[in-house]
Amino acid sequence: MKKFFFILFCFIMIFSLSFSENIKYGGTVKIINSWGKLANNSNPFLPTGQSLPVVSEIYESLFYVNKYNGEIIPELATSYEWKDSARILEIKIRDNVFWTDGKKFSIDDVLFTFNYLKKYSELDLNGIWGKTSKISKIEKIDEKTLHIIFDIPNTPFFSYIAGVTIVPEHIWKDIKDPSKFENQNPVGTGPFIIESFNSESNRVIITKNENYWMKSKPYIDKVDVRAVNSNNTGLLTMLKGEADWTYTFVPDVDKTWVSKSKDNKKWWPAININALYINNQNNKFDDINLRKAIAMSINKDQIVQKAFYNNADPVDASGILPPQMEKWYDKNLDKYSYKYDPQKAKELLIKNGYSYDKKNNLLKPDGSQLEPFNILVGAGWTDFITMAQIISNNLKDIGISTNIQQEPWNTYITSVMTGTYDTVICWGVDFGATPYYLYFKAFNSDFTGKEIGENSVSNYSRYINPIIDEALKSYSTTDDFNVQKKSINFITKEMLKDIPLIPICTRTQNSLYSEKNFIGWPSDENPYCDGGNIDSKAGKYILLNIHLK
Repeated sequence: MKKFFFILFCFIMIFSLSFSENIKYGGTVKIINSWGKLANNSNPFLPTGQSLPVVSEIYESLFYVNKYNGEIIPELATSYEWKDSARILEIKIRDNVFWTDGKKFSIDDVLFTFNYLKKYSELDLNGIWGKTSKISKIEKIDEKTLHIIFDIPNTPFFSYIAGVTIVPEHIWKDIKDPSKFENQNPVGTGPFIIESFNSESNRVIITKNENYWMKSKPYIDKVDVRAVNSNNTGLLTMLKGEADWTYTFVPDVDKTWVSKSKDNKKWWPAININALYINNQNNKFDDINLRKAIAMSINKDQIVQKAFYNNADPVDASGILPPQMEKWYDKNLDKYSYKYDPQKAKELLIKNGYSYDKKNNLLKPDGSQLEPFNILVGAGWTDFITMAQIISNNLKDIGISTNIQQEPWNTYITSVMTGTYDTVICWGVDFGATPYYLYFKAFNSDFTGKEIGENSVSNYSRYINPIIDEALKSYSTTDDFNVQKKSINFITKEMLKDIPLIPICTRTQNSLYSEKNFIGWPSDENPYCDGGNIDSKAGKYILLNIHLK
C-alpha cells in the first residue's frame, strides 16, 4: 500500500509539473554569483565548486530529496521500496528517457555508475561503497528493476543513494582517469545543455533540452550564469536590474534588497549551520584546553547581530539545529558543554600551564608565545569576513592573535579539503531532518584524508574517533528512535569533549530573486525545493518552476 501511494504521489507530482496552467514560455534567466574564476569543467563527480555551477542542470539522480520538508521527488527512478527487513532497496527505473546525444538511457547506465564509483573510489564522495554504507552488491533484476543489497539495514543512507549522479555508460566507460576528466562536452539527461562557456567574461550559458523527459519543462529557454568576485558586486548587479537571481549574503537584507522594489524577494530558510572548523591534523591545536578556550571566547550573539543582522540564530555547542534540540539533545550532556565566557577561558588556560606576558599575549606552557593562526574565509564573502573579524577580536581578549586569510572559491575549497588551513569558517557539509546527517558527513572517518594534502571529502576538521564511527553505524541499522537518540548522544558527547569544530549559528539559504521578469520562485508558501544555489540539485528545480511573468 505504501508503494502504491508513493507511485500515486509521483504521478501527481509529474502531472502537476507538466500541465501547469497560465504559463508563459521563453526568456533568458540571468544569474550572478560570487564564485570567482570559473573553470571549464563539467565533471559531475567532482566536489561542488571544482566544476561549472550548472552541472546539476545537466545530470540527474534517481531521486531528489528536499531536505527542507523531506519530500522525495522521482527523477531517473519512478519508485522505491524497502524489502527483506530493509536489507534490500528495490528501485524502479524510468523509461523513455534519452541522453542529450540521442542515445537511450537505461538501467545499465545506473548499474554502471554505481560500479564506477566502486572502481574509482576517489569519486565516491558520499561513501556509497564505504564501510559505513553496508552495501554488499547491486543487482539488475530486470530492465526496470534494481536491487541494492545491504549486509545490515541502513535506511538513513537512502538520501545518499538517491543523490548519486548518473552518467552515460557509453561515454564514461572509456574514461580511464575520471577524477581528471574535464568533460567539456557533457552528455546528460537533465533539462539543460551547455551552449557556451567564456572564460574572459567568466560566464556559462545553458539552453533548454528540447528532448527532456518532463515534456513541458523547462518553461524558460536559457540561463546566463556569470561569476564575480564579491557579494557586493552580485548585489549591485541585482539592484541595477541586470540579473534575476543571486545566491549571496546581504547585510540587513530587508532594507538593502527587499524594500527597494515590490519585485524584490528573498527566501532564506535556516536548514544548516556555520561553524569554525579546527584542523585536527595541525599540531597547533593538539591541546584540548586551547580548543575549548577558543570555543568559550567566541561571542555567537555578536556574530548573529553584526554579521547576519539577526537573520540567523546562535547554535548550541553540539551543532544540533534549534528546532531539533528538544527531540535529540540530552540535557545530561550539559556538563561537557561550554558557553561564552572569556574570563573562564583564561582561567582554564592558566590552570593548564598557560600564562600571559605584560602585553596580554598568551604564552604556552613552555613559556613561548602562542603563534598566530589563520582564519580562512572565501574572498569577498562579507558574512564570513565579518564573522572572522568578530572571532579575531574575541580571541584577542584571551591573548590569541589571528590572521584573516581570504581566498577565491576554487582555492578556498581546495585548502579546506586538503587540510592546508589552520581554522576555517565553513558550513555543515550535510543536513537533514535529524542531527545524524550533519554528524555522518562531518565526522565519519571514511571521509577523512589520512594526512594533510590528501583530500577529505567532507570531514573537513579531519577528526577521527572510533566511538563516533560505531555510533553512526548503530544509528543507521535501526529505526528505533530510542536507539537512534542514544547513538546521537554518544556522538554529541565526544564532540563536546574534543571540540573538533565550533558551531556558531544557523546557516540560511541566501537566495535573492527578482519577480520583474520571472515568477515561480520557491517560498515559505511553496517550498518545492530546499532553496539551494544553482550549483545544487535544488537549483534545477528552481529553473524548472520559474517562468516569464
